[in-house]
Amino acid sequence: MKFFVVIASLLIFVTGHSSADWISLSGHPAAKGGKFYVDNDPEKLSYGAKLSHLLDLPVAQLNSYGKPYLSERMLVEYDCVKRRARSLSLVQYPGSMGSGDPVAAFESTSVWVPFSLDPVARTMEETVCGQKVVTTSLFTAHPGWLDLIQTKEFLNWKKSQSSDVQALGGSINESDSIKMINFFKRDQQLIK
Repeated sequence: MKFFVVIASLLIFVTGHSSADWISLSGHPAAKGGKFYVDNDPEKLSYGAKLSHLLDLPVAQLNSYGKPYLSERMLVEYDCVKRRARSLSLVQYPGSMGSGDPVAAFESTSVWVPFSLDPVARTMEETVCGQKVVTTSLFTAHPGWLDLIQTKEFLNWKKSQSSDVQALGGSINESDSIKMINFFKRDQQLIK
């Protein structure tokens, strides 16, 4: 009975918040070939925030119960003081963008994971904790930028640039990162 009450409470909480204003983070590593979104209105905490993530998959997947789902919503708690994150809940839906009656819900308070060990949490730390702001404009301007800046071509190009251009990559201003990638793509004739 306790399990049913917990799941029912979780479903009411999650479905009650299904009309979130989502920010699309195209090219984010969590997208797994689909689309990754974060809630535009996180719950602020004295040490960080709780933030909903939504993963919209391109093809339905089967969960551990053999039920198909096309999207999943996860509530994640971010601790900006101790630089760590943990998932609190996961709900899977048969339709895109969390539509339809949930096919599964897990109250899955996980162990705390340091931001440094999780590339998704590390990127979200920058957004949630405000240390280096990575918002939608970088993902919109250059989908796949996280993969691009790790390529041999980009790294070699960066080494050959002036210290002023190299400094753009270490700036906390997202517009500087966009500018640097624009310079790279211009030099590679990837954009005109």
